[in-house]
Amino acid sequence: MPAELKDIKEEDRLDFEKRLANYGLDLSSLISNELTTVPSSITPLYIGNAVQSKFSPIILKTSDFDQVNQWIGTPDTIADKTKFVVDVPKPLRFENLNLRRTVVELPEEDALAKLKVEDLSSEHLHTIRKAAKAYIDGDSRKLKAFKPWIEKLFPVIDIHVWPFFNVTVKSGSVLEFGPGAHVLSAYNLTIEKGGLVRCYGHLKVDAVIIEKTEPFKFIELSAAVLESIKTVRQ
Repeated sequence: MPAELKDIKEEDRLDFEKRLANYGLDLSSLISNELTTVPSSITPLYIGNAVQSKFSPIILKTSDFDQVNQWIGTPDTIADKTKFVVDVPKPLRFENLNLRRTVVELPEEDALAKLKVEDLSSEHLHTIRKAAKAYIDGDSRKLKAFKPWIEKLFPVIDIHVWPFFNVTVKSGSVLEFGPGAHVLSAYNLTIEKGGLVRCYGHLKVDAVIIEKTEPFKFIELSAAVLESIKTVRQ
């Protein structure tokens, strides 16, 4: 693994810079040059006071779910080709929500603006959450009808970006992310035998190179992750 940025190929540096630019970042935004977990222990990357984390993420905020999809989602062109199965719910319709007549009789855009989240049943909320997951994991073009509903339920979304140059998950150790949406951005990610990356929310790994000594031990490694990684070395 290269020790410093100056040690990598020009094309790889440009690749890394392009990945960082997707989050509005550059090489000066790196939290640290190195992140190495301690063998036989858990290294937490959390935000908040629940767990002590050595580093703090760069927090991106948006109310546009298409922007969220750009940051952490599967590109539509990849979702269209992959065999990854996404559970797409049926569209919600105002006339089926048992809402107040004064809301239902308005044009849909106005009705949605007046709609309160507490007007929705637990079933409707579940459907919107399922649609949000499908929007991120699958082809968002097939879920555009859900976008205003998703943005109603999630008016502002935080994305926690953790940019490093080299990340090494040592044998027997765990690199752990807390609840919420996270991006682990790195030039090189090395996962030693018995190392584990674990997340209690949503995790996108955006790396130029991943080096590993055995099959991935991610809770979930989506098509977007696999497609975005330039080189996987075993």
